[in-house]
Amino acid sequence: MQPMTPPALDRLVRRCLVKDPDERWQSAHDLLAELKWIAEGGQQTDAPMLPGRRRWSRSMLAVATAALVIGMTALGWVIGKRTLTGPVLRLAVPTPPGTQLYDGPHQVLAMSPDGSMMAFSVYEAGEPHLYSRRLDSVDATPIAGSEGGVNPVFSPNGEWLAFISRGSARLKKVQIRGGTPIDLVDAEPLGIAWAEDDTLYFVQGFSMGIHALPSGGSVRAVTKTGTTKDDRAHLWPQVLPGGKGILFTVWTGASFNEARIEAVSLKSGERKVLVRGGTHGRYVPTGHLAYSRGGTLFAVGFDPSRLEITGDPVQVIEGVATGAANGEARFDFSSTGTLIYAQGEFTASARNLVWVDRSGKVVKITDMVRPFGGVTVSPDGKRLAVTLESSTFDLWTYDMERDTLTKLTFGADDNDATWSPSGEYIAYKSTKSGTPQIYLKHMTGAGEEELLTTGSANKDNSSWTPDSKEVVVQIHSEETGWDIHAIPISGDHKPRLLVGGPYDQNLGAISPDGRWVSYRSNESGKNEVYVQSLANATMKVQVSREGGSNAQWARSGRELFFRQGGKMFAVPIDVGPVLRVGKPVLLFEDKTRWYDYSIPPDGPRFLVTRDVEQRSAAANHVNVVLNWFQDLKQRMINTR
Repeated sequence: MQPMTPPALDRLVRRCLVKDPDERWQSAHDLLAELKWIAEGGQQTDAPMLPGRRRWSRSMLAVATAALVIGMTALGWVIGKRTLTGPVLRLAVPTPPGTQLYDGPHQVLAMSPDGSMMAFSVYEAGEPHLYSRRLDSVDATPIAGSEGGVNPVFSPNGEWLAFISRGSARLKKVQIRGGTPIDLVDAEPLGIAWAEDDTLYFVQGFSMGIHALPSGGSVRAVTKTGTTKDDRAHLWPQVLPGGKGILFTVWTGASFNEARIEAVSLKSGERKVLVRGGTHGRYVPTGHLAYSRGGTLFAVGFDPSRLEITGDPVQVIEGVATGAANGEARFDFSSTGTLIYAQGEFTASARNLVWVDRSGKVVKITDMVRPFGGVTVSPDGKRLAVTLESSTFDLWTYDMERDTLTKLTFGADDNDATWSPSGEYIAYKSTKSGTPQIYLKHMTGAGEEELLTTGSANKDNSSWTPDSKEVVVQIHSEETGWDIHAIPISGDHKPRLLVGGPYDQNLGAISPDGRWVSYRSNESGKNEVYVQSLANATMKVQVSREGGSNAQWARSGRELFFRQGGKMFAVPIDVGPVLRVGKPVLLFEDKTRWYDYSIPPDGPRFLVTRDVEQRSAAANHVNVVLNWFQDLKQRMINTR
């Protein structure tokens, strides 16, 4: 039997991986020269060339390249913070078998400060999961407790990883070496920055500015939106050297290609515009500001101490995945000069509108592929209200008989629509006033749009009471987190508390008979579905067993549906004098991601906004550029 690896190639790999750094290859130049010698046939000077050896040798060049990847990681990153010298090298690191990078509108990549490890979020079992991978290893390791995890960020010492749990909208942190994640605070997956003093900067709500959580301290606001009409949202923070300021992206209400990159002084609160027309700005230790526009990474000279831009922007990398909906650019780099990025373009999510029956069979409603988001079906089952999530979020109605879309709202950040049971109204959330508010839109043309809420607290719209007289919303407070309220659509619109307490309660839905409310709560330490009496808060039953969310009532009131990752469950409900809840029954599992679902009046199926099933092959790997700082500096010099 022929050996799988030529002796010389085996010797090359073994020398790359020896424990003593002084015994390894000492430069990329020497490693590349050795690899070239092997490929040219120098591996077996004493052995005759067997039939097919030339073809075999060429195929082994691919193996040699993989060996080079391992060797380079061992050479440049193992243990110490040694920065690789020599040529710029580009390679691809695959995601775990059977997985792809999560393609929701979130950041999914992080690089440790010393360049020894990357973290990334992949789509697995119906939701995102985080993995870590040392660059001197061929295996990726799942991070325990990171279900729903996106937006990973390493601590400055590289020993911790912060992330947002997408399902619960909570900021968490976990030790890289293992352990249970520590739950910290409510946050949206729109950016995290970790300062040297252990302060975490994050986004608590899309239009609510940047907030800070000092170690052992309380949350405080750092920036405030609404200083001008085009100051709509502050996203993607990064702490500048010295910890005296932060970079962030300002969404102006238009495309993220027209967004601004600004800096704010943490001492004075003074803001300064650095770049007009770009998103996801990052300071690079070479003295540059990198940012994305149209899926291309640009760099420009930047003095972080004076917050001044110098020179003109230069294109440095084409094809960096950038989200049109939230402006995330999927790249990161270490302080030692290693860049990672996801290949792609400036684009929004691609989704279908589909029917899914109780067995899991999927049938397209339309051939349209759009960035469909939240969806609600009209009581007569003929129309949908659906959010299109691109550079702006707007509500559209879809006529299922005519296969047409009609724009309904123009606030640029309108979502969470729910259709009233009477069919007369649609309630929805918008930040068009500068703060999150709930609006009422008349669908019969009988009246003007109405504002139902006030105040700066974050809010989400979820459902209606069966008589169409109240909208069910969740309102966030610093003291109790998320609580569920009902707001009358007439009169003074004063919120009425339905479910409250020290934990987060949200996604409330009222039973068809108006006596019960289902909701999601994290009171047990994880998200579970509960049903509670509206007349007696002590009458409460936990419905799900191993996690659950997005519960909706069947029109009959005799079943409650909920999601657990990619699984759909049905629970029998007996709403007699005493509530009786049956055992959850698994209906099906769909490994293609759902964004939202609604239950039509005819009942035995689900209307779903669902990812397209064909995904780009680029999502199967992470691109790595070794010695990127050298490449960046050379590009900047060449354009002077």
